[in-house]
Amino acid sequence: MDQPHDTPVVAGPPLWEFLRAVPDPRHRRGQRYPWLLLLALTCLAMTAGATSARAMAQWVAHHRAALGQALAIPLPRIPSESTFGRLFRHVDIAALEEQVTAFAQYLDAQTPPPHGRDGESLQGLALDGKVLRGADVLLLSLVRHGEALVLDQRRVPRHQGESTAAAPLLARHPTLRGMVITADAGFTSHALGQQILDQQGDYLLVVKPNCPTLYEDIDTLFQDASFLAGEPPDRYSGTEKGHGRLDRRTMRASTALAPYLDWPGVQQVLRRDLEQYYPATGKLKRITLYGITSLAPQRAGARELERLARGHWTIENRIHYVRDDTLREDRCRLRRGHSAEAFAALRNGLLMAIRQVPWSLVTDALRYYAAHLPHALRLLGLPATLT
Repeated sequence: MDQPHDTPVVAGPPLWEFLRAVPDPRHRRGQRYPWLLLLALTCLAMTAGATSARAMAQWVAHHRAALGQALAIPLPRIPSESTFGRLFRHVDIAALEEQVTAFAQYLDAQTPPPHGRDGESLQGLALDGKVLRGADVLLLSLVRHGEALVLDQRRVPRHQGESTAAAPLLARHPTLRGMVITADAGFTSHALGQQILDQQGDYLLVVKPNCPTLYEDIDTLFQDASFLAGEPPDRYSGTEKGHGRLDRRTMRASTALAPYLDWPGVQQVLRRDLEQYYPATGKLKRITLYGITSLAPQRAGARELERLARGHWTIENRIHYVRDDTLREDRCRLRRGHSAEAFAALRNGLLMAIRQVPWSLVTDALRYYAAHLPHALRLLGLPATLT
């Protein structure tokens, strides 16, 4: 198991310095516990692996003496399951999400972005939605490739779809200069492409049959060698082993079609082939995807475009999957008020804090901090006293 550092590698304000700015939503009358104490206990319980209000109350009860000593505050009573449930229902969700976003943006500013062919910074940002199945809530997120920093997350109103909600989410960021928005085919639209360009950013979007004319044009280009005879596409291939299979990825990028497409700012069309070979069974699986990008070949060739295409899966592999599989998000049945959103926001903050240490596996981190309360306090940046 990893040997963690006592403090995050990235120097600066820890997660708690941002969370403590979330205001107390309660009326003064009838308050039994200080707001910051409840928020701190919630974060510590989640760091120890608690995935529900009931689990949080039980964890605090089991560690009552150690928590009182560590936080230098008496605990004559223990917050109940309903107390933690009310915290999530009534928390100022806008303020909570703003503070988690501020933490992510601080970490983002400390990490230099990768560069394209001409030395220009090209930081990939994955745009995608996730359904909280237990609560029937859809959240749309913007996540930095590689480091898995959740730079924004908002609930999608029931009358909207992901693609419609993407415009106001991106509009919250005044400039996208040096950033490449990557997204699946559900976000591939003229309007979103134009908005990204208007905000001085770039896009790399998947094209599927839901855009039939565009899809057929790209398919025809790459299927008929005569179209590319005079201008061969740029090509990059890479192979890797893992998960019991051998993967070979090939990216082809062509400018031949771009002048003829009615699409804002398009510079290249893409074909990405993935071959997955399973030696144990001899099975071979082939997947082909098409795409478009506003990046000219002088700024990003096939190698850089493959990096961006693979980087998009950061949001699925390092955020959505971990929240579901490790933090059991889809099994959470909290539906009232802001419960589902609040839980998701805190999970994002916790994952980003853990990965600054760094840990290879989040499960290892949760087990470690469950057994080492002083290190959990240092991870979150909780002070010796909350008064």
